Amino acid sequence: MFRLRSLQLFQFRNHAQVDLDFPERITAIMGKNGSGKTGILDAIHFLSFTKSYFHHQDAQSVLHGQQGMRIDGRFIVNEEPQLLRLVLRENGKKEITLNQETVKKFSHHLGRFPVVFIAPDDTELIHGGSELRRRFLDMCISQIDFSYTEFLMMYNKILQQRNACLKTMSTSSSSMGNMLDVYDEQLSQYGQQIFEIRKSSIHLLSQYTGHRYDALSNADEEVVLKYQSSLEHGGLLQQLRASRHKDCLLQRTSVGIHKDDLIFELNQRPFKQVASQGQKKSMIFALKWAQHQWLQEHTGKTPMLLLDDLFEKLDDKRSAQLIDWILQTEAQVFLTDTHPDRVADALKGAENNWGKIVFS
Repeated sequence: MFRLRSLQLFQFRNHAQVDLDFPERITAIMGKNGSGKTGILDAIHFLSFTKSYFHHQDAQSVLHGQQGMRIDGRFIVNEEPQLLRLVLRENGKKEITLNQETVKKFSHHLGRFPVVFIAPDDTELIHGGSELRRRFLDMCISQIDFSYTEFLMMYNKILQQRNACLKTMSTSSSSMGNMLDVYDEQLSQYGQQIFEIRKSSIHLLSQYTGHRYDALSNADEEVVLKYQSSLEHGGLLQQLRASRHKDCLLQRTSVGIHKDDLIFELNQRPFKQVASQGQKKSMIFALKWAQHQWLQEHTGKTPMLLLDDLFEKLDDKRSAQLIDWILQTEAQVFLTDTHPDRVADALKGAENNWGKIVFS
């Protein structure tokens, strides 16, 4: 069994201090907009991923006007209690302890407490830029393969160094060509490993997503996920060397796995161009459902489901599909909503296996 039993927050988002218990499998967190509902879900995500679902910079998750924050989570994993603490110090240093022992490598922590987060703005995965889709894919893979996270960290570090070198060359008489040769070799090494892992992962994720979309749509529609990468057409080292003149002019690296994309297709056509709003919502559900199944199979744990204000943007059909998933899964579920009556009506099939927390 994998459960979060309690959560304590100190100076996290708009919570100065809060202590919460979760005795039931399903917890509905209700209140007006701005009352702090989403912050509870984000705190759980922070414990799992060591970062916010919404903010790129840790300092953005600290209570306004304060410095530093702390999140404590008490879990039950295979009948054993686990105390997880995440602290962001005033100097910006982040620390994680599990049962009072320091977690030295954050990459090894990912996947210990798996979660799947679904939010109303997730449709940006379809409409938005490739960075969002790469981030989604990285979040999926990092929970089942910590070596992937380390490859990605090394690649991004070297990429920053190469870009800095390119900028220096634009303002210096030194060519620094030898240094670029070293960066190109290193980027190629890590980039190839990342490429291979992403390629095999997307194949599985596409299968899972297609099966779930079929169940949601009840229509003769084929959904496919495809991996788009320049490495499909040749080695990264050769591409970096061929693009060096262009990169020097641009002062940034123009080829590599940091330009990859995850392409959605509906009946062999670009999904975002031909899909209706309803089809796009079904696609997001299918994608997150697939992520949940994938994580469960690879981690041996049923990931927690974090569902933020979904009833606000769902029609009756998809609300019913969501509730059916909540009632059938063994996962611990946390959901937020602004209307207590709506939640109570939706979860009447859960009998006494759900509880509520209300913020004023």
